Amino acid sequence: MRRTICQVTHPTSSTEWSVHSNAKTYDSESAFRDHDDILWTETHVKIRLGDTVYLYGAAPRSAITHECVVLERGLPFERAAEYRRYWRGEDPVTERRGRTWMRFSLVHTFTPGERARLSIAHLKVAGLKAAPQGRIHLPPGVAALVRDVRGE
Repeated sequence: MRRTICQVTHPTSSTEWSVHSNAKTYDSESAFRDHDDILWTETHVKIRLGDTVYLYGAAPRSAITHECVVLERGLPFERAAEYRRYWRGEDPVTERRGRTWMRFSLVHTFTPGERARLSIAHLKVAGLKAAPQGRIHLPPGVAALVRDVRGE
């Protein structure tokens, strides 16, 4: 199912990121099926408002699954309560209780065909060294591949 929520241009001042999404911990597929925005924990990484975030679905997906834009940062844990049902168990939620959260707005859900073109094998050819773990800047070749897949 191809789903595009909002149109976003990629200003030169924004940064493109890949963020690891593990379905064994958090069901981002269902969260984005039910909501246009989701909350994600912040870390020491300098993701800013307006930055583009590509969720990389860990194995068995092993591909970029969603494009998002960061709308808010520094949100308290309590704001994440609405999304608790998407967490797989209480341990991952409890581990993140002391963190602040950021709000990702869905820009695009990649179709199965698009995901095939954004698989780890293709991402490596485009310049990614390995499957993303955590949050990383998107290498220029990977950013170009994503834009090509999106038809931009």
